[in-house]
Amino acid sequence: GIVSIYLCLVGLVGTLTADVVGRISVGRVFLALPAVLVGYLVARPGVTSGAIHRLPIRSGVAVGALAGGTSGILLAVGLGVVNLLGQDTARSVFIAASPQLMNILTFGRSAVVGAFALVLLGTVLGSIGGAASAAPDDVRRPTIVASATTVTIGILRTIVHPALAQLGLRDDWLYSPITLGLTWLGAIAVFVVTYAATAFWRARRTVVVARARRVAGTEARLRIGVLAVIALVLIALPFLVGSIVTQILGTVGIYILMGLGLNIVVGYAGLLDLGYVAFFAVGAYSTAVLTGGLRITTVGLVPPAFSLHLSFFVAVPIVVTVAAIVGLLIGAPVLRLRGDYLAIVTLGFGEIARILFSSDWLKGVFGGTQGMSGIPAAPVGGLQFRNAQPFYFLVLGFCLVAVYFSWRLADSRVGRAWNAMREDEQVAEAVGVSTVRYKLLAFAMGGAVGSLGGALFAIQVGSLNDASFTILVSITALAVVILGGMGSIPGVVVGALVLIGIPGVLSEFAQYRLLLYGAVLMAIMILRPQGLIPNVRRSRELEEEERAQDKWAEEVSADELAAPPVTPLGEGAG
Repeated sequence: GIVSIYLCLVGLVGTLTADVVGRISVGRVFLALPAVLVGYLVARPGVTSGAIHRLPIRSGVAVGALAGGTSGILLAVGLGVVNLLGQDTARSVFIAASPQLMNILTFGRSAVVGAFALVLLGTVLGSIGGAASAAPDDVRRPTIVASATTVTIGILRTIVHPALAQLGLRDDWLYSPITLGLTWLGAIAVFVVTYAATAFWRARRTVVVARARRVAGTEARLRIGVLAVIALVLIALPFLVGSIVTQILGTVGIYILMGLGLNIVVGYAGLLDLGYVAFFAVGAYSTAVLTGGLRITTVGLVPPAFSLHLSFFVAVPIVVTVAAIVGLLIGAPVLRLRGDYLAIVTLGFGEIARILFSSDWLKGVFGGTQGMSGIPAAPVGGLQFRNAQPFYFLVLGFCLVAVYFSWRLADSRVGRAWNAMREDEQVAEAVGVSTVRYKLLAFAMGGAVGSLGGALFAIQVGSLNDASFTILVSITALAVVILGGMGSIPGVVVGALVLIGIPGVLSEFAQYRLLLYGAVLMAIMILRPQGLIPNVRRSRELEEEERAQDKWAEEVSADELAAPPVTPLGEGAG
């Protein structure tokens, strides 16, 4: 209930008016979601001594309805308070308490009718969440996947509609031309197809995997087939989704490069770096200077004091080398630091880099606070990489190189040394791992990969200033790594798509981006701490830690039960 009130007062319910299904807007989905989640959470199965104890369906529905009804009561109380104070008084403090929000909460009726409807709706939604939580896995998981897919396709009309149009397929049955959301027929079709596909895969997965393992070479052929399908999708994607979405995908690729570089530092080596934006800035400004960018001054565009006018592809190796050297310079002073202290110091280095690039001291080279402009768009023949489709393929090429580099690095001798450092630095030193050397390598290699993102950013936008290199860039890159799964290369890709791609496509979410980042990260930390696509080794480590904590808690409980009762002073035989 408190979460629902918060979502209303920050504007998520009232301002997100795009329809998902029929007349159900994104804001109404956010209004309903807390009741479903609280019902789902209270009916979750318990675990005792490794055994899972699941509630019966009726009990799950009952406790879910109670929790959802309580959520609805709190929301109804909030509605009553606003109605009692008056909308004008409430809006003087909470700007989002608009007439449109009140109309949503009251369903276009009076406040009393709206309050009763909120309680009833919360009860129903909570019971649905409780039933889903108590249901068997074969029912629960396909239901969750189908529901999430239906809502996602309803929200992502700007991607799905152009793609279907390019393929010559009609979608008037899928999307309403009036509300622009899914029709009820389309929503039911998407839900049923997704549910059936998920249930079929869950039922046949074990058999398919077993058969594949029995046939020699099947696993390798399957892997090649999956990679071939992914390659075809990546090549065809910009021709299906239009120039705007293709431009957003280019930005996603830049953050994938940053995430892969930061994944080396944080995921592989276990070094928490909050100043990673420094390498992004080094890559961008180095590219601008080396390729002939111009300083912005009060008299116009002026060449910098130092410029080589190199081709972008000639400048890239120099940019990577410079970033690796900067990584060594940043890594050297922090060799003895760990955890929070390392994070704070690297945060300082990130701010130092931003201030240096915008300072008057280096104004003759980097343009100071006004920055640089006129950065060439890496032309090759008549091809301009600043255009959406060519830039997408350029970013895709760099991402593939970075993915291959990260993949080979993870299983190398250096990668194994980083794993040992991350698990226990003192033990790694005891067995002969040179932690100084490998820490410096992590900063250098991570910085080199991250600088590629800065180089591509420079040719994408064509102009630079210090506003593009704030701490928010570092936090976003770290959020991409954490969301996807630390140490996981596919996780970085998925994290960038979720945190950068979806908000980019959905312009309504732009003002709530940081709020959604925080909510998503909190949910991931609670529900799936290993990330969306976890690294196998990292996932095993977390599972072992959880087992150790559960065992310790059980031992403590057993000791407390076995301990004799304490006799208060003054009592006893006498």
